[in-house]
Amino acid sequence: MPFLKSKSLERTRARFGFTRAVEHGFPHRPSSMAYDPKLKLFAIGTDTGAIKLYGTPGVEISAVHRAVLPVKKLLFLPGQGRLLSLLGDNTIHLWEINPRDELRSMLEEVNVFVPNDKIGRISACCLLSSGKFLLLGTEGGNVHLMDAVNFVLSDRVISQETAMQNVPDDYKVDPGAVVALAPHPITRSKVLIGYSRGLMVTWDEEQDGTSETIVGSEQLESVEWYRNGDKVISSHTNGTYYIWSLSDTSAPEQGPQTPFGPPPCRAISKISAKTTKDENFFLFTGGLPRDQDDRATLVVMKGRDSQVLEFPSRIADFLTITDATADSEHDNPHTLMVLTEEEVVAVDLETDGWPVFEQPYLNSPHSSNVTCVQHYTDVSQELWNNLKEAGQKQRAGRFSQRDWPIDGGELLSDDPDPMPRDLLVTGHEDGSVKFWDVSSVSMRAIYRCSTAEVFVTGREQQGQPLSPNSQVFDNRLKDITYVDADTLESGKSEEEGSQTPGSQKTPQEGRMIFKYTVEGETKEGVPPIRKVGLFDPFSDDPRLAVQHIELCPSTGIMAVGGASGQVVIMEMSPVGEGQSQELVASAVDITSGVEGYQWKGSGKLTARNDIIAFPGFQSRQLIQCNPAAPTTALALEPKLGLVAVGTMQGLALFDYRQKRVVSTRCTMTPEEIVGSLEPRSQQRKSLRDSLRRSIRKFGKGSKRTPSAEDSTDTVNDDAEFKAVRASQLAGSTIKCFEFSPIGLNGDEGGSATLFVGTNSGKILSYDVKVPQGDDMKRMEEEVTAEYTTKEVQLQHGAPVIHLALLDASGQVITFASDDDLKGKEGQQLLVVSEEKLKTIALPTMKTQQKYWLSLQDGCLVRRVSHMSMPATEVTEAENYVTCMTSDGEVCAFLTPALKQVAEFEVTTKENVIGTKQCALTSKGECFYFLSPSEMQRCAITPKYVMEPKCTFRIPEGDRPPRTTTWKPDDIELPVVGSPIGMVKGAVESVGDKVKGATGKVEEGAKDAKSKVADTAKSVEEKVEESAKQAKEKTEEKAKEVKEGVENAAEAAKEKAEHAAEAAKEKAEDMAKAGKEKAEQAVEAVEQKVEHAAKDVTEAAMGAKESLAAKLKGAEAKADDVAKDAEGVADEAAAKVEKSVESAEAVAEGAKSEVEGTVNDALEEANDTAKAVEDAAEAAREDAEAKVEGAVASTEAVAKDAVDKVEGTVKEVEDEAEAAVESAAVAVENTEEKLEESSKEAQASVQEAVENAQAQVDGVVDGADSAVGAVTTKVETLVQDGDTVVQKTVTVTQHTVHEVVDGVSGRYEVDLDGSGMEVDGEALEVSTPKDGNLEEGKKT
Repeated sequence: MPFLKSKSLERTRARFGFTRAVEHGFPHRPSSMAYDPKLKLFAIGTDTGAIKLYGTPGVEISAVHRAVLPVKKLLFLPGQGRLLSLLGDNTIHLWEINPRDELRSMLEEVNVFVPNDKIGRISACCLLSSGKFLLLGTEGGNVHLMDAVNFVLSDRVISQETAMQNVPDDYKVDPGAVVALAPHPITRSKVLIGYSRGLMVTWDEEQDGTSETIVGSEQLESVEWYRNGDKVISSHTNGTYYIWSLSDTSAPEQGPQTPFGPPPCRAISKISAKTTKDENFFLFTGGLPRDQDDRATLVVMKGRDSQVLEFPSRIADFLTITDATADSEHDNPHTLMVLTEEEVVAVDLETDGWPVFEQPYLNSPHSSNVTCVQHYTDVSQELWNNLKEAGQKQRAGRFSQRDWPIDGGELLSDDPDPMPRDLLVTGHEDGSVKFWDVSSVSMRAIYRCSTAEVFVTGREQQGQPLSPNSQVFDNRLKDITYVDADTLESGKSEEEGSQTPGSQKTPQEGRMIFKYTVEGETKEGVPPIRKVGLFDPFSDDPRLAVQHIELCPSTGIMAVGGASGQVVIMEMSPVGEGQSQELVASAVDITSGVEGYQWKGSGKLTARNDIIAFPGFQSRQLIQCNPAAPTTALALEPKLGLVAVGTMQGLALFDYRQKRVVSTRCTMTPEEIVGSLEPRSQQRKSLRDSLRRSIRKFGKGSKRTPSAEDSTDTVNDDAEFKAVRASQLAGSTIKCFEFSPIGLNGDEGGSATLFVGTNSGKILSYDVKVPQGDDMKRMEEEVTAEYTTKEVQLQHGAPVIHLALLDASGQVITFASDDDLKGKEGQQLLVVSEEKLKTIALPTMKTQQKYWLSLQDGCLVRRVSHMSMPATEVTEAENYVTCMTSDGEVCAFLTPALKQVAEFEVTTKENVIGTKQCALTSKGECFYFLSPSEMQRCAITPKYVMEPKCTFRIPEGDRPPRTTTWKPDDIELPVVGSPIGMVKGAVESVGDKVKGATGKVEEGAKDAKSKVADTAKSVEEKVEESAKQAKEKTEEKAKEVKEGVENAAEAAKEKAEHAAEAAKEKAEDMAKAGKEKAEQAVEAVEQKVEHAAKDVTEAAMGAKESLAAKLKGAEAKADDVAKDAEGVADEAAAKVEKSVESAEAVAEGAKSEVEGTVNDALEEANDTAKAVEDAAEAAREDAEAKVEGAVASTEAVAKDAVDKVEGTVKEVEDEAEAAVESAAVAVENTEEKLEESSKEAQASVQEAVENAQAQVDGVVDGADSAVGAVTTKVETLVQDGDTVVQKTVTVTQHTVHEVVDGVSGRYEVDLDGSGMEVDGEALEVSTPKDGNLEEGKKT
């Protein structure tokens, strides 16, 4: 099918469509979380503005804010299907769960609130228990009320004055920012407000006033009510917590309690107290000694049970899940949800020992860094069941037996029955291989195996325990390491400070005494530290990293290639563990017989002699390649019992049934062997040589004679693009393999072909012979592999990353294909390189079709897969090859025609990991990494789209209607927050209290600001003027230098042209004169030759006439003799016979005489001719000598002319070089002048800055003097004994210092105008015409 009709192509393209289906894994950079106890939904917000909402397994929906900003807080409106989010730009957003269609729901943004500058930055927020109002606590210390549904701000404000109504006079100071808000659990109108300096007050919305006041002495971190509402627990920055009773707030009921004290300790960032019918729960994060702050811990205490849960990453937040209602007497929490940076952990609080839950979603695929990804569709039922059973054996006793506690929402699935068995396999840096069930919306881990068990790892060599992710990890309480508080405070290691459960230490004074139970025995002292969570980014050995995975989904045989040349052959066997089994290790030397090569990489891993069997996959064979380079390609064919391994040095074919090496081949070139792959250095070439070579090449033409190097046995294509990248690649690296059930030689009976793709664009082939018959014959006879001469060299030199055998319809042929499909004609080899796709006919190895992807789109191919679509009423059954490109696009090509039918932008080209570590499936799906912890699942065809199909049942009347409407375009959201406006509002709020002092400070600051602005402006003007002048001078000087160089070059050029013309004319004249002399000499010679020839001709004619006359006389004489003889004969016949002899003798004598005469004449003629020839030769030689002399004289004259021309050219070149040198000197002088000008400008700027600084110092001194005068006046008033004025001044001074310190601490303005810093972050500040400062974009 080389060509397609347009209508057919349109119908084919109509079968494709892109859908971004669902996201698997754990959200990247989580920042907050929330839980709806009525709808039983769990939400996570991230630093990138994303919101993920989860319910029962399969119920997942997500949304993204328009601004990429961190979600600081999430709050559910319980039972309403509504969610509030507070962003980093101080805006509040309202989201609703609404139906998208009959089967899908969505999280829709329906309202947004942008606070004005007077409100200030929101530091805390909460919902009243009634759900009517949203309370917004600010850094200015005020609390604002807002309608939680309609986003209408109330006029009522809980100001600091209201909060301090019942505060003793001795504590009436600024309480600081609002850091905590906690609604009362019983009284729905009450809320507890906590301020940063330790003040806590209760406020009643119905009474619009405060009731209880708690004055704390430590900086506050968090507060929470007890269930009955009569007690409050608070945590503080010094690592302590207090319990307060509202019946008597003058002193704490308990505290200060320092769990890991005595102080100083790190802050307890959050604390929670939950009641049960027997013992209460206490949970808090932090509080460790300062030298142990790098440990992320959460303490759980309940009566006699206490544990310190340590997580491998920082804790972002935690909450407890309870089934208690508003009328319940106790909280009775049953689940603890802990959100960390890299994972979420759910702890079962109802089961003894508090085990963790097995998570149906939110699994972290990057618990160890992912190094490769493979996807397998329709795995055999036997393998699927074995994986499930082995996974259950692995997880037995490690997780809670309770059901997953979050079960909100309702599934509306129309999934087919039976469910597809889709498997996603990931390889990891620690040598582990994980199997994920991706048959549904949720990605669930079902099994894990590790190749590290085959080797002696670094931790074992150092005597350290294995990684928590290892197969032998057991998180039961009896196997946990116990670390006491002395260890935590002293900073000792866990090994140095560990104690067994039976040992006991007496706690020091000031520390809290924990109680905990180990194996049924109650102990007192320091609680054990229990490591939870699966995230473990550290690897025992980087050589364990998995590079390639090949799994047979029908037989359960798997090959895993590592980073040090190791390949482990594994086989799925019935579940059984605990027995020792022998491991067969085979060494494969790829560089055997190669001289001069030395591997400079890492060495091989140390293999074990025997290993312990674990459930599931069992390690049967270890193949160790030498050198121990990373495996770059891997192919497994269970029907042949063969595995092909590729490295940087070459390839090896191994028979894992007979456990023997079939064949090896080193593909390195001699240059690679000696390490001479560096590009050649560019040699300097003179302009004259380059011009001469170009002229000679042009004169000779572009034709060349084919050499022996041009002839090759390989099939070359695209000669116009020959060797584009070959010099930049290590051609020896093997990139891919393909086992073909069809032999290239056409013979049958155990013949197969192994195709090999290399990094330099070469395709090799091996003829593989496998014994046929029963298993006994297979084990007795050896497999052979013969290298064939049929190979293909892609002249563009791009790496070959994929090979596949296709039939005439484009369907992939494998060993599992039908025999009749293998026997059909028209098979083709599909070759996919990084730059192009092409098909090659077999066995002729001729190119059929090709598509140059990089030439069309300018991108490279990263991953390749195949897919098929069945026939429909309007289209036939079609086969496609799909590719992920470096631009983040997925392209589909119809095979074998290689016509592009679809192209979708899946991700960005900046997502390099996503484009490389992705998986394309045979169903038209794509899995790629959005982040290190999260995978995006999408589909390029609507036939198979895995989307969450769910709904949420909200009882009628539980969701109050909204009275306000909102559209995204109605409100212009700020780019970032407005800290300047917020600080300005806070300053105005304080200014209402102390207007006099604040006014003076503002006036002084305003004057200083105006002076600084004026000074900066003048400095800027001076700098600009100096720069402008320097630039003008530089341009003028450069222009002069340029004109001088151009003039010198023009003069030199003209002089050279004149000299060349004169030399040319002179040479032409001399050549003309020489030519005339030569012509005259030749003419004279020709005349002499003509005369000599004429003389010779005349002499020859005379000799010829004389000879003729003599011959005539001789003939006449002979006639007379004959006549006499005849007369005598007539007379006497008898005498005749006697006379005959005499007559004959006479005749003979006459004849001899005639011949002698003739010979003499001929000799004389020959002598004459020879003399003529000698004379002509002498004349010719004389002429040639004269001509040679003339030519020599002409060449001498021409040589003199050329020498003169070259001398003239050299003079011109010398003059040009001198001009260039003078120009360089002028440029250097100009640069020196520029440096002097720059130094002068810098000195001027420095002087101006110093003057500005002096002026600013003067202004500041004046402001200090004014403040000192005001202070002196106030002191005078104090000395007069005015108590009221004294208190006012005290409050005024304290407030002013707070404002000044706050402003000076948050704002730093550089005098050179480089920018402003707020809390250490740079800001760009623009000043409009009206003079008001507005914040620009935070950089």
